[in-house]
Amino acid sequence: ETLWTAVEREYDPYTVQLHRASINLNSANEQKGSDAPLPTKIKQRKLALFKFRASLYFSSVMSIAGITLGLYFLDIFKPSEVDEENIDPKLTLEAIIQASVSFGGLQIPLLFSALKYVRLVRPYLRTPQQRFEALLNEEKNQRLDFSSDTGFMGKVKTEIEYLFDLLETIKWSDPVNKCDRPSRLSIFVDDLDRCDPKTTVNVLQAVKLLLDNENNQVVTCFTAIDTRLVVASILEKFKGVLDAAGVTGYDYLEKFIELPFHIPTDLSHKKKAAYIERLFLDKYLQNPHLIYNFMQAAQARVKKDLEEYEQKWSSKKGYNDLEVLR
Repeated sequence: ETLWTAVEREYDPYTVQLHRASINLNSANEQKGSDAPLPTKIKQRKLALFKFRASLYFSSVMSIAGITLGLYFLDIFKPSEVDEENIDPKLTLEAIIQASVSFGGLQIPLLFSALKYVRLVRPYLRTPQQRFEALLNEEKNQRLDFSSDTGFMGKVKTEIEYLFDLLETIKWSDPVNKCDRPSRLSIFVDDLDRCDPKTTVNVLQAVKLLLDNENNQVVTCFTAIDTRLVVASILEKFKGVLDAAGVTGYDYLEKFIELPFHIPTDLSHKKKAAYIERLFLDKYLQNPHLIYNFMQAAQARVKKDLEEYEQKWSSKKGYNDLEVLR
C-alpha cells in the first residue's frame, strides 16, 4: 500500500488507474503474448482502451437513439390531441411493440459496455488503501491459501507485477526538465538490525518476494544492517534447522543480499571524511561538466552570502575556487 501510494503521488492516480484498466481490457493479448516486445504491449493496451471508449460512446448514442425512437413510436412527440374513441387497438399494440424493441434492443450495447466496465475497469479505480483493505479482509474471512498463483500471496504477487509493469511502460513526467523519463523505484530499509528476530526475517522475506521476480528491472532495495545482529535473528528464527542442513546464518543472508558492500567499522572520523570526500571528487572528476556547473552555482551562492555582509569576492580572504569546491 505504501509503495502504490508513493507511485500514485508521483505519476498521479488517474495514470496509475488507467494503466491497470488497460491491462485487464487487453487481457486476451496479455496472456497470448506475454513475451511480446514492450512497444507491442503498449500499442495493444492503447488500442484496447480506445476500443472500450469507442464502444462506450457508441452504445450511449444507441441508447439515447433507442429512447428517442421508443417515445416517437408511442406518439409522445405528436402535439395534436388524440381521440380515444377512434384509437385502433392493433395500431396501439404495434406501437407498443415497436417502442419496446427500440427501448430494449438499443440498450443492449450499453448494457454490455456497463458490464465490461464493472468487471474489468471499476475494481481498479479504487485507491491503494481501499484495494489492500479489501485484500486483507478477504484473507481474514477465508481459509488461508498461500499458493503461488492463487490466494493471498498470489494476489500480492499480482500487485507487485502491476507495479513493475507500470514503472517499465509508463514514463515519469519531469516537471523540472519538462520531459518524460524512465523511472526506477528505490526502497531503503534501515534499522532492520534493531527489530526482533521474527520481524527481521519477515522483512527479509518480504524484500525477497518483491525483488525475486523475472520482470523486475525497475526496483532496487537498499538495506543498511549490522550483519552480526541480523544473522543472530536468523539463527533464532530457524533454531536447529540451519545447523542440521549445514548452512550458516551468513549463507542464508546471502540469498537476500545480492550485492553486499561492507563499510569498515574501525575507521577514524578523519579517514571516513577523507573517504567520502574522495567519492565526491571521483564523481565530479569523471564528469567535468558537473564541476563547472557546481562551481558556477557555488560561486554565486558564496557571492550572495558575502554581499549580505557587504564584502567582496577575494581569493586573499580564503574564498578561492578550491575552498568553494570543498
